[in-house]
Amino acid sequence: MILEGDEIDEATLERLMRGQHWIALRIRRVVASAYGLNVEAIVGKDRTADIAEARQVCAYIMRQGLYEPVMRCEARGNVEVMVFRKRRYPWAKIGALLQQDHSTAIHNHHVIARKRREDPAVAYMLTTIIAQHQKPPTATEITGQRAQAC
Repeated sequence: MILEGDEIDEATLERLMRGQHWIALRIRRVVASAYGLNVEAIVGKDRTADIAEARQVCAYIMRQGLYEPVMRCEARGNVEVMVFRKRRYPWAKIGALLQQDHSTAIHNHHVIARKRREDPAVAYMLTTIIAQHQKPPTATEITGQRAQAC
């Protein structure tokens, strides 16, 4: 079990990340929080305007690409360095993660891209959501398990 603040070696991090799209889960959590929704609503069948827009924002962020940790390594002295790579989900994967067809994911991305160009409020909201997502992940987010007190 990995506790909050524990060191995670490269092999463990790779094993935890393989097949578990915790980046996508985190995006859905951050977007749901920004819209005042629960995460299940984003992947549900409801078509109300606020839920549909939240889904569109998720598709946009997943396609634009975000940085995810690849490994931690030790640099000079006790300075810890985390190596990141940019992760852009393919259309089919975005559709699957949002329980939609890939063509719907493409449409959602285009809708938000247009809104971002035309509406400064949407641009600001996207910047805020992306900044929230780019904070370092917790062990709970990576493993899906709650951290235990020491």
